[in-house]
Amino acid sequence: ANNVVADQYTIPVQLDYSLIKKALITQLYKGAGNTAELWKDKHGCSYLKLSNPEVSGQNGLIRLLNNIQARFGTSIGRQCVTLIEWVGLLETLQQPTINEAQSILSIPITTVTATDPDGRSVSNNKIQDLIKRFAEPKLSAVKIDLTESRPDIEKSVSEFLPKENAAEI
Repeated sequence: ANNVVADQYTIPVQLDYSLIKKALITQLYKGAGNTAELWKDKHGCSYLKLSNPEVSGQNGLIRLLNNIQARFGTSIGRQCVTLIEWVGLLETLQQPTINEAQSILSIPITTVTATDPDGRSVSNNKIQDLIKRFAEPKLSAVKIDLTESRPDIEKSVSEFLPKENAAEI
């Protein structure tokens, strides 16, 4: 038996961040001015919101930066009384992962950092818990349909490959 060694090509695929941002906005940030209300109580006195998503790359990961706003309140009569209010920045690093059919890109979270406007980490357990329970799973659940952008990807990939193999690849 003769050993056939397939040539391996590592292709620098430039992820289109605008594609990821578009998916985030259509799937998650549906509120006014690109706000995602990830959780709220039935009175609307407590909530967790993300807004103003910025997508970039960092060492092969997707870096997502969000404004985050969390509030715990209680309703007394018809009034909301705020107990805790916190605003800051939520940074997530997410690992682009492609399914077997190579049609869907998902971005599960690898690290999460929440900081206040002075750059201090969030120390309140209730807010950490909200981020863990609502922000992480919802950000990780975003799926990007690559079939929409497949022609562009194929075009850019073919530029890196030897011409005689272009068709089979």
